[in-house]
Parts: sequence; C-alpha cells; structure tokens
Amino acid sequence: MQRAGAGRGAPQDASSGAATGRRGRLGLLLTLALAAHVALVLYAYPLRVVFGELPLGTPDYQTHYHQISTLLAAPPGLGRLWVYDPGLLAGFPTGLVFDVDNKAYFLFVRALTGLGLSTPVAFNLFPVVVAALAPACLWLAARALALPAAAQLTAYALGVLLWHMDPTAHFCWIGGMISFAACSALAMPVLALFARLLQDDLHPRARERDAPTRAGARARFAALLVGLPLALLLHAWAFAILAAPMIAVYLRRARSLSRAGHARVWALAAAALAANLYWLIPALAHLELITPSAAVGQATPAYLLSDLVERVINEVNTGPLEQHTLWRFAALLSAGAGLLAWRRAGASARWRLEIAALALAWLGFLTYFGALVPGLSATEPYRFAIPMTLWAGVIAAPWLARQLSPSSLRAAGREARVVLLAIAALLSARVAHELLYYLPELARVQRAPAPGERPDIGSSFRAQEVSIEFRYVATHLEHTATPVGPGEAPGRVLVQWWPLAEYLAWSTELPIIGGFPDRRLVFETSNLYHRGFADPRRRDGELAAYLARYNIHYVITSPPPDPLMHARSDLLEPGPALPGMYQVFRVRSPSTYFAAGRGRVRTALGRVDVWDAVPDPERGELILKFHYMPELVCTPDCALEPAPVDDSSAAFIRVRGQPSPPRAFTIADGGAVLEPRASG
Repeated sequence: MQRAGAGRGAPQDASSGAATGRRGRLGLLLTLALAAHVALVLYAYPLRVVFGELPLGTPDYQTHYHQISTLLAAPPGLGRLWVYDPGLLAGFPTGLVFDVDNKAYFLFVRALTGLGLSTPVAFNLFPVVVAALAPACLWLAARALALPAAAQLTAYALGVLLWHMDPTAHFCWIGGMISFAACSALAMPVLALFARLLQDDLHPRARERDAPTRAGARARFAALLVGLPLALLLHAWAFAILAAPMIAVYLRRARSLSRAGHARVWALAAAALAANLYWLIPALAHLELITPSAAVGQATPAYLLSDLVERVINEVNTGPLEQHTLWRFAALLSAGAGLLAWRRAGASARWRLEIAALALAWLGFLTYFGALVPGLSATEPYRFAIPMTLWAGVIAAPWLARQLSPSSLRAAGREARVVLLAIAALLSARVAHELLYYLPELARVQRAPAPGERPDIGSSFRAQEVSIEFRYVATHLEHTATPVGPGEAPGRVLVQWWPLAEYLAWSTELPIIGGFPDRRLVFETSNLYHRGFADPRRRDGELAAYLARYNIHYVITSPPPDPLMHARSDLLEPGPALPGMYQVFRVRSPSTYFAAGRGRVRTALGRVDVWDAVPDPERGELILKFHYMPELVCTPDCALEPAPVDDSSAAFIRVRGQPSPPRAFTIADGGAVLEPRASG
C-alpha cells in the first residue's frame, strides 16, 4: 500500500517540482530584464543631469521646457492654460495648439513643483518616469490579453529591448519627443484592455456567477477610464494610434454586445473627450490661426525597404540616428508568426487576433503609407513606427515564449539545436554591433565632434546638460543687447538654430524670433528660418524690409552658417562670436516697435506697456509690431484691432482711442491680474 501510494504521488511531486522550476526561471529572467532596464535608463538619464540645476539639454527638451516654464510663470486669473508671450515670435500664444504634445508633461511638472521640487528637476523626472514604466506597458498589454506568465515576461523583455534599441523610439525619447513615446507605450495596454472589455461583455452570465471575474472586468474598465484619457493628454496623436483599430473592433462586435457593453464603450469615449476639452475647445476656437504642415516624418513605402536593409534615405523623415532596425523587424516577423498561431487556434483566440491584426496593420499603414494621405501627412506619420514596433512586441511575445521554452528546444532534436546554435553564433556579431551603437562607451568608441560641428542629438545617446556654448551666447547677448532707453525692451534677436532660440527664450529676457520651426500657427512666419533657407524674403531688397518689419536688432547664425547674413555687411555688423560655432550680428540701422507712430515699450509675460506714445502725424495711426489676438485688451480708454502685415496672414496691433490713443497704456492678456507698474 505504501509503495502504491508513493507511486500515485510521484507524478504530482514531479509536476509540482516542474512548476517550481518554471517559476524560478521566470523570476530569474524577470530580475535580469529589470536590472538591464534600470541600468539602461540610468545610462540614458544620468542622475547628475536629472537632479542638476538645468533642464535636459537635447533639442526638443528645450522647446518643452520653454513651454512649461512660460505657462508656470503666467499671470494669475487667466482662467485657461495658454498665455500671450510678447517675447516670442513678435507675440505668440504659448500653450495654444502647438503644445498638444505637452499637456500631461505640464501637469506633471506643475504637480511636482507644487510639492517643492525645482522646475528643472521636476521637468527632468518626467522622461525618467516614462522610460522606467514603458516596458511595463507591454507587460500590462500581455496580461490584459490573458497571455501566459512566460509570454508576459517575454513582452516585458521585448519592451526593454525595443524601447532602448529601436532607432525611432530611441531618437524620440532621447531627443525630447518624450510625450509621443510615452503615449505610444501607454497605447499598448489601452488597445489590449479595450479588446478584453468587449470580450468580457460576451459572457455576462459567467460574470454574474463568478465574483472574481466580475471584479476583474470592473477593474479593467476602470483602468481604461484612466488610460485612454491619459494617452490623449500625453499626446494628441494618441487618437491616430488608437481610434481606427478600436472603432473597427467595436463595429465588428457591436451586434453581440449587450446594452451595458455599448454604454461602457460610449462612456470611455465621453471620458476621453471630457478630459481633453480644456485644451481642445480653445484649439477649435482658433482654427483660423492653424497652418497644417507636412515637413518631417514623411516616409513612403520605399522606406520600408530602406529600414529593412538599414539605410537612411532622408534623415529629415526618419531622424538623425542610423537605422539599426534589427530588433524592429525581428519583432514584426515574430508578430506575423504569432498572428498565424492565433489564427490556427480558432475561435478561442479570435478576440486577440482581431485587435492584434487590425492595430498592427493600421500602424504599419500609418508608418509607411501615411505620408501619401493628405490628412495623415500632417501627423508626421513615420513616428508611428514606435507604437507599431511596440505592438509587434506584444503580439510576438507568446510565440517567442513558446519557441524559446526549454521543452520546445528539447523537442527540436539534436540536429535542430546545433543549427540554432550556429545561427546564434553567426548573429552574435550583428547583435554586438547593434548594442555598441547605442552604448559606444562599452567599446570606448566615441566620435569626437569635428571642428565647428554643432552639438546635436545624432552624436549622443544620453540626455545632455545645456551646452556651455548656449550659455556663452546668452551671456554675451545679454551684455550686448541693451535696451534702447532706460526700462525699455531691447530689439528682437533672430536666431538661426532653433534649440538655441528656445534656450535663449527661457533663460533670458531677450525677445526672440526663432525656435521650433514648425509651430503650426500663423505667427511662425515672423521667423525667417522657419522654412530653412527657402524663405523668399531672403532675396535682395527684401531682407532689410524684413529686419525692420519685425524690429530685429541682432542675428545669430550657426553651423551650417547662413551665407546671406555673412554677405550682407551693408545691413549687419559682426559682433561676439564663438569661432566655428555661433556668430552674432548687429543690425546697422535698427528699427523700433512701432510700424506707425512712436513711443517707448516694455514687455513682460502677458503684457506690453507703452508710454510717450505719439500716433503717426500723417496717418494718424499707432501700430505696434506685436501680433494681434482678440483676447488682448487695452487700458485705459483704448481699443485694439488687427493691422495687416505684408508678409503674413497674422496681424499686428492697431491701437484706437477716443479720439486718439492715450500717451500711456497697457496691452494685456484678457483676464490676467496684472500688478500696476510705473512707466518710464
């Protein structure tokens, strides 16, 4: 009897031991993946930079820091999250339309500064938090799809690999497009949870009998109520990622959904809309100011082949990093195998197959064909390579987990294992090459910048401190660009390289013409460089009119130097220079802030103070070279109206009075509470 009992217990003991061993292996692999991810995040964002006194120095981070620091300094009482900034682009509404990729970032920084952190540290922590959580989004997506534990771990490991080693993902988060990278990662569990939500609704009776299942469905719905609005707050193009596959899956399941299921779907849509109305309503109210463009990210089907063979056609479309896309296509091919496996599984996996195939096809279409569609081209569609690649990682996870499991490798047979080892050996050099590209310190190979080379994201894989060159230019400009008179605003500074312009805009009091060149608002035409060197105002005879029209007193050129500015010694006088890097020019015959009339001007965020104002004696007009917006108000006893500008669909400000404009007045952002200050 004892022997028989022992015999019956042996299979159970063996099964228990196998399960324990499996859990041990998964735990070890998870520990290794977590350790690798933490090390890579700390490598990309060194703590001395994150907790330093300055924001991250790579290009797009300069734009976002300028936006956020401007909104944090906005006058109280506006009742909205945008403010008129007279110090940028001759008057620009910071926080309106252009920063639809900055809403959650701003709220994050505002919350942390409210707890006492400095603005730079709060700003720098956002990308660190995003990077830390990104692979977990793939794990959550795999969990929402009810994949096995091994597949969930594989999804996390693929998340680590693809987040750090895919060129488009890496370029986005290290260069400063962190909000889009964040919404791409968060879109993974949102897609999976939505498919699971519809699947839960197909078995209402089972849920009524099963309390844990019912509680799980409620938790998933609650997670969606948070995740979907948050994805849109992170970046408006989350709508482009999610809407098409979610709507398609919903329509396919619509007939089989209960009334409660339909109500939950529409509640999700309502929650997503409601959470974003605070910025969407002002954007819709200013549609006439929007100028859609399709300047970058315009990859065509040819880029699919160039990415496969890792060649760059045009870095304007794909970014300045080399196309090290081994892991992207490994994920895509494995995802294809995963889709076939789910198709063979039949009805039990159909709900996974639907969302997986529809979303992957849609994101692939956006990435490589979106530029051919007029409406989609404005989204800079190559960026969707990030969610496409991450979603492929989620789909590939269960198939890869099965193929790499010990049981599958044992079942392959000795000859097959030998072949696999040989292939792995041949690929090892390629894998090392991919890793060393993003971790050049491991090989002690770091390219030194050529003489006069401008610092750029393409030569760095780590978050940078603000360069000493930027601070050098700012210091010399602040000493050089003196006001016209005591208390007056200095003339404007035209800056060729946009990250330097963004830095000067947030770090100094100088009025800047420049910054990110594709701001999608009519006010960007004040920037001579918003089209590169293609602006028609660069022609002979027109440059002098442009410099006077926008009251530009200084021009800063940078590599590649603008030959026009260096050739126009009749208009420009060389000033301070950083040899081989930046050259400051003074305008020989500077203009004033008045297109008609004269006076004295001082500016601050949300206001323009004018005194000693005298209308033009011939025209009887007083026109200021600041962009007009209907929200601006004039006090005391004056009114504002738009005055056409020769080279722009934006307008300057005409000041009216009864019967003439007052000698001293203030133009302020409507609703702001402004402290009175003495004129002159």
